[in-house]
Amino acid sequence: VPLSRCSVTCLPGTEKNISNISCCYSCTKCSEGYYSNETDQLPCKPCPEGFWSLPGSKECQKWKIWFLDWSAAYSIVVMIGTVIGALLLVFSVILYILHREKPIIKEILVISCLMKFGLMVSFGGVILFLGSPNIHLCRAQQTMYGLGFTLCVSCILVKAVHTFLAYMAFNPDRLRMLRRLDKPFVIIGILTAIQALICIFWMVFDPVNVEEQQSKTQLLTLNRLCSQGSMYGFGAMHVYIALLAVLCFGLAFKGRDDETDPIVFSMLIHLFAWLCFIPVFITQYESRPIVQISGIMVSNYGVIFCHFAPKWFKILSEKSETLKAIKPPVDTHTDDDSGVLCRTPTGTLSIRTISQTRFSIAESEPCNWDISSLHLSEVTTASFRRRRPRSQRPRSL
Repeated sequence: VPLSRCSVTCLPGTEKNISNISCCYSCTKCSEGYYSNETDQLPCKPCPEGFWSLPGSKECQKWKIWFLDWSAAYSIVVMIGTVIGALLLVFSVILYILHREKPIIKEILVISCLMKFGLMVSFGGVILFLGSPNIHLCRAQQTMYGLGFTLCVSCILVKAVHTFLAYMAFNPDRLRMLRRLDKPFVIIGILTAIQALICIFWMVFDPVNVEEQQSKTQLLTLNRLCSQGSMYGFGAMHVYIALLAVLCFGLAFKGRDDETDPIVFSMLIHLFAWLCFIPVFITQYESRPIVQISGIMVSNYGVIFCHFAPKWFKILSEKSETLKAIKPPVDTHTDDDSGVLCRTPTGTLSIRTISQTRFSIAESEPCNWDISSLHLSEVTTASFRRRRPRSQRPRSL
């Protein structure tokens, strides 16, 4: 009996769709997430859990999970930057404690230490972005950055308030009223507590979580990332920090002087960094942890180099100048065993000893000669140099 086929055989990776005409069918590729490993297979089979396939696949492949691995190049750069930042903060604390009696340190020592503690907590939150995320790490990384940097900005705000009060000194009545609000540690505590309440409400009512989404740039890859939960809570935390930064900038700019320049520039760096990163954060889902890490690092280093580095330079330069000032000037010293060196207002004069028996100068005699008082001619000096010691001259008969 002759074999008659009106359609070709459906190969693996396709499925057979029977048409209304007898013995006729069409072959279509299996859709994404389905596979067929036999010829003329009627329906494509779905991939088991944890596996996936591309359209027209003969088999399913296991998902690749992507996250910021510790061995990735970006993670290594982040770790190096974090360690350097932490070491700079430790160096700053030690330097401030050793020079705590200096006027530029004495009044701001406690507040500066609180700033450094807040930055250290913020750097610690950066490390939690690395590695495979879980719900506890996701909550900790957001909370540590929010509370740490808020504490730092609150301390900066206290400095800005002091400069603003100095600017308002021309109005005694208004200054007296404003000084009632000049409670540094109360201000720092209240502002940080408000951020803590925002984080608590965020984590209780709509907390962050871990989610896996298919990558749009890599095949068969799931991105394991921390979700922000409620965008209202995430937005409230960042907007609150931004409002404090704007307030610091406004007060410092109003009473601007040499002491407020670090406040102005550090807050501008923070605001500019986040204004640049927010559009990328919203549009690029896969890059969110990288964007947030970059924003935190830029903000932290902006504070370090604007607030602390100038004081490091000033302290170390003053110490160097002090060491030079206390070093006694030496006007007279022995050049070597064969001469005496005398310093004069117009230059340096060296007279070498011709012979210990023929020409000597007492060490106790003050060396305050003037160049004009020395009448040794070149011929005389040369004759002294040509004279031999007594022991080498011929005896007279």
